[in-house]
Amino acid sequence: GNTPCALQGDRLPNIPLSVCSEELMALAAKPYFETTLLDLELDGEITRVLPRIVDRTGFESVSRVGEARVTHVTFRRWPRDPVRHPVEFDMPLLETNEEKCAQVKNGAYVHNMFTQNGLPLLLTAEGFPPFLAADMSRADAKGDLRMDQVELPAGASVRMTPLIRSLMRQKGDENFLVARAKRI
Repeated sequence: GNTPCALQGDRLPNIPLSVCSEELMALAAKPYFETTLLDLELDGEITRVLPRIVDRTGFESVSRVGEARVTHVTFRRWPRDPVRHPVEFDMPLLETNEEKCAQVKNGAYVHNMFTQNGLPLLLTAEGFPPFLAADMSRADAKGDLRMDQVELPAGASVRMTPLIRSLMRQKGDENFLVARAKRI
C-alpha cells in the first residue's frame, strides 16, 4: 500500500522512503501537484518539500477506475536558507483574458513561449502560487506580452537559461517576450 519515493536536496543526504499510496494519489490527483509545497513527516520531523519528478501510469487514458496511479515521486527539500540557496523552479504560465486581446478577437491564438517547461525562476520565499498568469489583456497593440507585464510572486526572480538569453538578445533588453497572439 506504499509508493516508493526519494527525498533529495538542500545539501543533505538522499533518503529513500515510501509514502502511503492512497494519500499520495489524493494529492497527485489535484491540479498543480508538482508546484505545491508540501509538509512531509519523516521520523517525527516535518520537512517542507516540492514534488519534482512524478512518475505516473494510466493518467493519459484511464479506461477503468483505479488504473491511474503514481509509481514514484522524487521530493526536493525546501532549503534551510533559501536566500543563499534559492530553489530553481519552472513555474507554469497560463494565459488569461485571451478574449480581451484584439488579435485573438480577430482570429489569432496565443503562443506561450514557456508552455513546455514553464518560466524558469529562482524562488526564495514559500508563498508562491501554483502558476503565473499571463494576462493577455495587458498585451501591446501587436499582441505581444512581455516580462514586465507579468507579475512575479514575492521572492521570485527570472533564472538565466539559454532560452531566456536568446529571448533577451532578440529584443536587446530584459523585457523579453513571454506570449504572443499569432494569426493562423
